[in-house]
Amino acid sequence: MTGDKDSNLAQELYEQGMGYDWRAPESASNTAIARAAFERAAALKHKKALREFSEMMFVGAGGSTEPEKALRFKFAAFALGDLEALEELSALLGSYAENLVRDGDKKRAELAAEKAERAHELLQSLRSYIEDVSEFSQMGIGQA
Repeated sequence: MTGDKDSNLAQELYEQGMGYDWRAPESASNTAIARAAFERAAALKHKKALREFSEMMFVGAGGSTEPEKALRFKFAAFALGDLEALEELSALLGSYAENLVRDGDKKRAELAAEKAERAHELLQSLRSYIEDVSEFSQMGIGQA
């Protein structure tokens, strides 16, 4: 039962964070409240909260800028099954690469961004195929 309780709390925290438009520059205090809510929900492994918290950490909204942690949190959302997080990770990696000074580090981050984008495309294609096959099997198509 603790899992359901944690899941419900995580969803409530996520919704609380979404109630504040942290991307709007009008209110720094709202941004800090949103970040705190997302952080608590992320600690409970809420996938969408992990994604939002990651974005906030990457740009420093409502707290410190922590791009490396942001990348890990975005990947954690993907690892929990959020495919869109992989697409967002690709974009973050691209932005991260732009800010790197050493050529080797920059090229490695750019390559990781490209691979994340390609992995997202492949997984989307695979998911689409599996969903199509599932629909056919539910209709009795292809069964002996």
